Amino acid sequence: MAIGDMKTNRIYWIDLLRGLAIFLVVYGHILMFYQYQGIQLPTIRFIYSFHMPLFFFISGFVSFKEKRQWNLFSFFQFIKNKTIYLLIPSTLFFLIYILVNRLNFTDSIYDKFKAGYWFTFVLFLFYIIYSTCCFLGQKITLKVKNIPIGSFLLLSIAAITTYLLSISYPTEGNAAHKPYLLFSVEYWSNFTFFAVGILARKYDNYFFHFISNRFFLAIALYISFSTAVFWGFIPNNLQIPLKGTLSYLLTPLSSVFILVVLFITKEKLVVKTKIGKSLLFTGQRTMDIYFIHYFFLPDKTIALNFLSSHYSLLYEIIISSSLAVCVIIISLAFSEILRLSPILSTLLLGVKKNKN
Repeated sequence: MAIGDMKTNRIYWIDLLRGLAIFLVVYGHILMFYQYQGIQLPTIRFIYSFHMPLFFFISGFVSFKEKRQWNLFSFFQFIKNKTIYLLIPSTLFFLIYILVNRLNFTDSIYDKFKAGYWFTFVLFLFYIIYSTCCFLGQKITLKVKNIPIGSFLLLSIAAITTYLLSISYPTEGNAAHKPYLLFSVEYWSNFTFFAVGILARKYDNYFFHFISNRFFLAIALYISFSTAVFWGFIPNNLQIPLKGTLSYLLTPLSSVFILVVLFITKEKLVVKTKIGKSLLFTGQRTMDIYFIHYFFLPDKTIALNFLSSHYSLLYEIIISSSLAVCVIIISLAFSEILRLSPILSTLLLGVKKNKN
């Protein structure tokens, strides 16, 4: 299994996946313009079926540290680090965005999208759940073949609970409606992918052996391919067997596992290409791009207006990919500017500058 550069503690295939994921995020946000114009796109439904689960899987994977001992001090230190790295930048960018765009503060707070920053707020909550499960899990002495499974049990319970909460969405007017919007509960189902990422890292040998199995890959490819071909042509209101399971679990996991296997096996080949090198660098700055790119998404450009009236899949790929690359480059440029200031890099990007 390829593991990347041990000197810099980077895992190349993880950075490649991050780079791809953030590209799909920006690409998907550009496609939202077409949705607003009333154009229904098969591609956007397919991309949205797995690109955020991929991000949560990666976040869970890199969160697990084999040597970390969970005690009260390490628990609060972990939360402190995530507050600096994630919560403070998310809050500040959220406030800046609603000020720049003159959005209503109360409406934005109770908007499940959080002006686009729902992912980082929900991810911070997942870190709290994860660290709590690990801290309490060490106090459970239950073992299977001398392997402690306390944390595994608690993570499984948390995954089931968050999923059930996410699908039991209260109707407007219900007393629980606003809290659901406030905490973006609809997206809590993604904790399943976060937990799978954690377990994949903890039991990496078993995980990579399992997903590399030809029979498993054949099933995963079938599910992902079927989704890619047919998903966009299934009406949202059509009741079909397993549609909820497909959209919430099977399709995202199948797509994530296929991408993991692909990038691990082809890592050495991909990193030598220009696209691979770009994905590597982009993958190391995914949070910077995520925080900043909302300010540079195109609105009613000539290209998008052209696509609105002359839509084709080829035009979409060429124009939207070009715009996504431009947005990412601009976001990276602003990221470099912000990183010049130790204060701004810490507050807005969660990056602590090393003292020379």
